[in-house]
Amino acid sequence: MRQKKFENFYKYPKVSIVVVTYNNERIIHECIRSVLKNNYPNYELIIVDNGSTDGTLKAVKELINKFNAWNKTKIIVNRKNLGISKASNIGVLFSRGKYIAFLDSDASVHPNWLFQPIEIMEKDMTVAAVQSKILKADPFMSNGLNKKKEEIIDSAGGFMDLTFNIYVRGKNEIDRGQYNRIEEIFYPTHTGSIIRKDVFIELGGFDDLFFIDFHDVDFGWRLWMSGYRIVFAYKSIVYHIRGGSRKKLSHHVIRNYKNYLLTVMKNISNNAILIRYVLYYLFRTFNAILKHENKVALRRFLSLIAVLRSLGRIYSKKKLLKKSTKSELGRILWKGTSIVLKKYSKYPLRYRLFVINDIRVSSADIYLD
Repeated sequence: MRQKKFENFYKYPKVSIVVVTYNNERIIHECIRSVLKNNYPNYELIIVDNGSTDGTLKAVKELINKFNAWNKTKIIVNRKNLGISKASNIGVLFSRGKYIAFLDSDASVHPNWLFQPIEIMEKDMTVAAVQSKILKADPFMSNGLNKKKEEIIDSAGGFMDLTFNIYVRGKNEIDRGQYNRIEEIFYPTHTGSIIRKDVFIELGGFDDLFFIDFHDVDFGWRLWMSGYRIVFAYKSIVYHIRGGSRKKLSHHVIRNYKNYLLTVMKNISNNAILIRYVLYYLFRTFNAILKHENKVALRRFLSLIAVLRSLGRIYSKKKLLKKSTKSELGRILWKGTSIVLKKYSKYPLRYRLFVINDIRVSSADIYLD
């Protein structure tokens, strides 16, 4: 059902929807179709292709022709795969919207997904980014909007706690409306995030240190350090086939460890805390060896080596970071910590903070897939 009639078209600021594709011929149809059928009246679609070698571009062009949508669509073709971060930044360079909405190519949207996020940011200038409620889509359905008996949550917002562990709230839970409220989160997951364009440019966009994964965590951290807020919009629905836009890579877990460590080392401004964190990381690595968890230990060592090789770039970027009031950043970290403590309330405090979280961060699905 459509929103109210658009008596005044110009009260709806332009939104640029950026979709990065790379060899997504088999899944791109539903993403583009759902965007072109969405009810928000003032938007443009920007597709950034990372040098696809399959029929992705052909499929995209056929859909645009079918919907006669060339007047609101741009296609940018990169010569090679530049990664999600850099390709997204390129899409923003070609955008004309006041807001940027990012979607993965394996996502589809509810027709009214943009209304609540834009309303929130239009009313509150301190909110620089909004995340939609991400629900799991069935890859075997024709689209993610088919009614099912139970909807499964993919993400209801990303959080970080005081021990710098990150996690996705609500992941794999049945959606019973338990997160149906507008509230602050630490970072917005890439797909289903809507961001003020001027703030995105002010902060330098996504950091291309992250070829893929954790660029959204890093950006959320920088938003909070710059004094902005991020909120979760429960009425904005995006369906996601997690991992559908990529092939399963053997180095996927190592990349997760590396990017997690990059994120922490780059954004912790207090050197004493950073040194303690690195020592703790080494302790956990050697502890994995003592427990004969050789794969975990190897991943940690390889990740640490990769990060050490990037130290020069990390510290050059640290100089550009804005420092906000510690109370704002501390407040959202405390919120993340309280969620962990509540979820594992039956365990002793020390166990909740250092054992449960350690397992969550050490596991292969700390963030994606």
